[in-house]
Amino acid sequence: MSTTPFFAIIALPALVSFLLGYAILKRRVKGAYFAILTQALAVAFATLLIATIKQTGGFNGLNTFSTVFGHNLYDPGVKKALYLVAAALLIVFLVIVWQFNRSGEFNYACLVAGHFEAGMVGKVIVR
Repeated sequence: MSTTPFFAIIALPALVSFLLGYAILKRRVKGAYFAILTQALAVAFATLLIATIKQTGGFNGLNTFSTVFGHNLYDPGVKKALYLVAAALLIVFLVIVWQFNRSGEFNYACLVAGHFEAGMVGKVIVR
């Protein structure tokens, strides 16, 4: 498995965002200057999207996918499965956020076979 897609999709944008955020916050840019800088970065990003339209699809994004993990995206069964996966993830993360918005102590553990017995447990304390 190639690491190029991971780097291009997750690591590179995270690194660029961190560097820009650090530079802006370190200089304590605020007020009108922050607004101008935000607009300048938005225009720069839009220009980048337009200049690389063949690679990025422009403002529509990458929209030429016809398969996902080898399954045809036009198959109704695959569409339903993707919807159910997205809905399940949404519910899982809503429950996690709901749990951490309440004060208290919350235990968690790794449920992979043998990990719980090996002591892979933890506690989150929310105040």
